[in-house]
Amino acid sequence: MAQSAVGTGHPIDIDLQGLLRKSSLSFVQVDTEGKIVEWSPKMETLLHFSKAEICGVEFMDLITVDFIDGVRDMIEKVHTLCHWVSKSMPLYTKEARRVEVSLHVVADTQSQCIIIIIEPLSFSAINCKTNSLWMEVQMPAVELDLNGMVMAWNMHMVKLTGFTAQDLVGRSFLDLHTSDALSKVHRMLQSSCREAGPSHCTVTLLTISGIPKPVRIHAVALRNTKGLVISTLALVEPIIHTMQMDAPKGD
Repeated sequence: MAQSAVGTGHPIDIDLQGLLRKSSLSFVQVDTEGKIVEWSPKMETLLHFSKAEICGVEFMDLITVDFIDGVRDMIEKVHTLCHWVSKSMPLYTKEARRVEVSLHVVADTQSQCIIIIIEPLSFSAINCKTNSLWMEVQMPAVELDLNGMVMAWNMHMVKLTGFTAQDLVGRSFLDLHTSDALSKVHRMLQSSCREAGPSHCTVTLLTISGIPKPVRIHAVALRNTKGLVISTLALVEPIIHTMQMDAPKGD
């Protein structure tokens, strides 16, 4: 039975397309008419259709009849109510082989299109945790539990801070921040778990060398199939030149 989850709030306003193109995730971009305009190399590996074959085709042509209404409902929700919807369902390869996947549908405010991240279920946790999905992202990323403890720490965070996953998993994310930034980060994490969409703040991050680095953190709540928040994804964007401190969005 297909299951779905909804994350309510405002659309994610980071460069989602650029983020995904740097990752090894399978994703599709669908225009306002429902036609495929972007087909990642991983999608060709997954379903065996080439980009030349699939671009211009309606995304619904890939969906079996019994799931069409459900997918239309997902896209409508993304357009009108929220920024993130997920559903488990089957897709079929060019050779008509069934592949069980999770579809994660996100509104891309920069292009006014829909981005659909397609995660093969054989590579994902049954309990819908998205660690394996988001840790693929080619930028510093951390997954936190509901108490702000580090659950996952990708290699780009290692490069940024010098701390390894072994150093940080199980510790509070607040341990990486100076005392004057603690309240700001805490408010950001609380805001991300409310129904207010992603939250942001600009702070300095402690490193193993002792030299703090200015970063902008984008925090987004991750939800299970019942729509309950199970963890928080923090994307950490290094600030190379100037740093402008600001208040967390949503407060």
